Amino acid sequence: MLDSKIIWKRAGSLTENDLVECATLFSAHYGIWAEGAGNRAGKRVRQSAGTLKDNYLRGPESWAAQAYHGNELIGYAFYQRSDLAGKGHVTWVTQFVVHKDHQNKGLGTRILRAIWSQSKQYAWGLVTANPAAVRALEKATLRRCEVTMIQKNWSALKNLVSSDLPYIAAVSKPMREGTTAVDTNFPLDRTESNATMDSLMSRGHDWQLGILGPLEEWAAFTFSEQAYSTEASSLVREWIADCDSTVVDAYQGMALDADHKWQSKTKHEVDYFLKSIESPSKAKIFDIGCGTGRHSIELAARGHNVVGVDTGSALLEKAIHSANSISNIKFECCDARLWRPNEKFDCGICLYDVVGSFADDVENAKILTTAYFCLKQGGYFLLTVMNGELMDSIAQHRTDNENLPMNLLSLEPSPTMQDTGNIFSPKYVLWHDEKGVAYRRELFESEKVAPCELVVRDRRYSKQEIKQLCETAGFEVVDIRYAKLGAWGNEVGPTDSSSKEIIILCKKPSESV
Repeated sequence: MLDSKIIWKRAGSLTENDLVECATLFSAHYGIWAEGAGNRAGKRVRQSAGTLKDNYLRGPESWAAQAYHGNELIGYAFYQRSDLAGKGHVTWVTQFVVHKDHQNKGLGTRILRAIWSQSKQYAWGLVTANPAAVRALEKATLRRCEVTMIQKNWSALKNLVSSDLPYIAAVSKPMREGTTAVDTNFPLDRTESNATMDSLMSRGHDWQLGILGPLEEWAAFTFSEQAYSTEASSLVREWIADCDSTVVDAYQGMALDADHKWQSKTKHEVDYFLKSIESPSKAKIFDIGCGTGRHSIELAARGHNVVGVDTGSALLEKAIHSANSISNIKFECCDARLWRPNEKFDCGICLYDVVGSFADDVENAKILTTAYFCLKQGGYFLLTVMNGELMDSIAQHRTDNENLPMNLLSLEPSPTMQDTGNIFSPKYVLWHDEKGVAYRRELFESEKVAPCELVVRDRRYSKQEIKQLCETAGFEVVDIRYAKLGAWGNEVGPTDSSSKEIIILCKKPSESV
């Protein structure tokens, strides 16, 4: 799948440039006026930034999710979340556009997956004349659009959003029997959508929503009370893989302030590191996966020269702001697996389970290769990973590869990272015994991340597994121990309830090259 980044913003936080970008994409890729549009027929449908804001971002819970490839906007969804009395949340996409070069490649489904939660929802939907948008909805929600369900709920759904969406309020005619077509008086050329429909039908797709008239669009909705579709299992596997990148974007919007449990342990963790190594008083230190820079800044404040590295640009912006005017620290935005600085370091750290953030050992090993490359001969490297032995001893929900999708869907979601940081709570973890991988359905919601649900998976190691991985990278393992958060000096047993981390002190051999 195309490498793309999702950015969530509340409607009120969208800049003029954001809206202009969306209007430009809309005007170039949305569609063409049909013959019934008078002198506009044959021309592209265009809307200004102001029109987009006024017509599609009016509700109190209106959001935008923008997909970027590099610096180029390649797709977006405007949407709003409302509460339907006695039912639950309804998330309604008010506008949905994908760049023509990226259509039919899964980007639309990825955008919709990124804005919706599978839990606490009653319905998800949009109004469209494009069959591809309907299929993206069905794939993102793991359910099929059904005429009877949509017709039964249409009146309540329409009333819910009429005050915020003028084009829905203007719909006066009832749905035609056997379809979910509604008359939106929108004369859009159907050449491309008809070709999409022909392609679907040629592949044996069972289209449910009927055929549109000249001025009609489909009201396409799925509902939480529906059964999962027959394609749900394969779609969940896609969802898992897709979330690996989307989760990074969501984490950057989390409010991990000074009061968060993890933040409070910084001084102790830096104390432990400095006492464990032999280094100059002003050492050159790297911090792989530095995040908001809490360890980097503490080390710099103690006189060391520090370089922090992370893939999250928003996290690094926070780090730079927190570092203020400290001159002996700098931050670099890059993939740690590929980082190859020109300078060598006296020592380094990679804390809070950066190794393990990939489910694949091959990718985690690349981070260790980077650390080895960056160190001077005889340099020390402190690493922490999550304790797989503890997870295996407490797991309540287990899976193998074959049953992973359905087992994951039966797992209860939670806002663990934002609320407690306790990613070992067995109630919310699905444990893949054979692979040593933990899965969670993480709920995200903040001022910078709209309510959504993403699959988080991470590799958790036994002491022997991580020791072998470090040695394979070339390190000498000086010390390895099970430890509890904030008390790394006190070794505990492998299945002690507090032994959530394994701490590894490594050394690059002096004779290495």
